[in-house]
Amino acid sequence: MKLQICIVRYGKNRSLLSGLDLLRSQFPKAEITVINNAPLEADLQEIQGSNLAFEFSGYLELLENRPKQGVVILLNDTLFKHHFAGGWVRFIRSFLEVLSTEDKVIYGDIRWDGTTLVERPNPFLASWLFVIPNEISNEVFRSTLRDVIQMPIPKMSAEYELFLTEWLVSSGLWKGWQGSEKDTVTIERKKKCIYWEHQLSANLAKSGVELRSIGEKNRVGYWVLRWVDRIKIGFWRIACRFARI
Repeated sequence: MKLQICIVRYGKNRSLLSGLDLLRSQFPKAEITVINNAPLEADLQEIQGSNLAFEFSGYLELLENRPKQGVVILLNDTLFKHHFAGGWVRFIRSFLEVLSTEDKVIYGDIRWDGTTLVERPNPFLASWLFVIPNEISNEVFRSTLRDVIQMPIPKMSAEYELFLTEWLVSSGLWKGWQGSEKDTVTIERKKKCIYWEHQLSANLAKSGVELRSIGEKNRVGYWVLRWVDRIKIGFWRIACRFARI
């Protein structure tokens, strides 16, 4: 099975260096490509990203610059900062061992958050991870992603705006966005990203692509990883609070 791992990063975060070593140890035959969205900061072995739509334009530019054959894994470098990277990478390796590459499907970290918001599909895939198993799914993903980020963002419902605001400025330990910067520019950027995340899943489903969890064959292991991530984020927030005292 031909495997391509495509990673979006921003800047020179050191966590990606150990992350790349981890990926190479678990996927020694994979072709790994990195796009750097920070202006003029791409190394010689990286693609320089435009950052026009943040990680989403990075994903699109990676897919348009790489061969379309085989299985493609799209990753945001937040995997190596905010998630239990060692556990997730090994979990993905085990998942690939039983992956069917014939279905019209996109796999990822699936979320079932209900149907109370018109703009939020149920389910949707968190945008830090996508596993694309074949050329047909790849083509649909690319065209759908291109359409989503090129279309103007319409006026959002009051309920969706409230959800976004509460999620992004939440001060709780276990719920909400893990980002430390809460300035207006950053909040507006994250609102766009969450909207694109939701619309990408919604439009993929409308295109006949099935959204499925990478944890469908190992639900216990998947549940454990999700909870370890939550605990890690909780402790990170506690550390940030003490740092501000």
